[in-house]
Amino acid sequence: MALVLTSIVITYVKTREYQIIIAFISLIISTSYKHVWFFKWKYIPWDFDVAFIALFFMLFGYLYFHKIQQFVKDLWIMIPCALITLWIFWMQHMDRFNFALFLKSKIIHATFHHIPISRVSYILFIPILVCMVVFSFSYYFCRFFPQFIIKPVQLLGQQTLGIMYLHKAFIDIIDEMGYKSAIMETILAVIISFVLSLLYGYIKRKVKGTSNKAVS
Repeated sequence: MALVLTSIVITYVKTREYQIIIAFISLIISTSYKHVWFFKWKYIPWDFDVAFIALFFMLFGYLYFHKIQQFVKDLWIMIPCALITLWIFWMQHMDRFNFALFLKSKIIHATFHHIPISRVSYILFIPILVCMVVFSFSYYFCRFFPQFIIKPVQLLGQQTLGIMYLHKAFIDIIDEMGYKSAIMETILAVIISFVLSLLYGYIKRKVKGTSNKAVS
């Protein structure tokens, strides 16, 4: 749904400034409430309202893609960004700062020393900052590390769509089984999702290969 909405904005709104305004309005409205009830259910089908949050990030990536490519290579920009990211993680670990953004569950909150703060300002800042640091790390990782280390990581990266779709379900299943370690749950969920995604890709290639032989 987010991809459809983004495509509509890009296709029919030609002015860059209007696209940015639409992105901000979409984010502000979609984060201004916790949940919208759909009849007796707590969530709208297909997480349609969540798509408006994702719309902001997709438009941001579309509009600033080339700038991002330049920034992630600039250590004068990325080292301070990495230090800020590490500070945020440390403050979160020390329970002084608490930021959560779970799109699939539409759970968004931000507190500093247990005092609620603006969700919109942090949803603008933190995800983009962390993504930039990850992109920069990936760039320098591929530049300086040998291929025998890079190749397994690239294989993992090629399955990120499957991992994204499956990991939350497996975290819930593992949690129901009694595991309470967030790190362990995350590692297991990623591994299981990765293996299933690889298996799906293998079966898909086999089916395609069989159908192509039949046609020829």
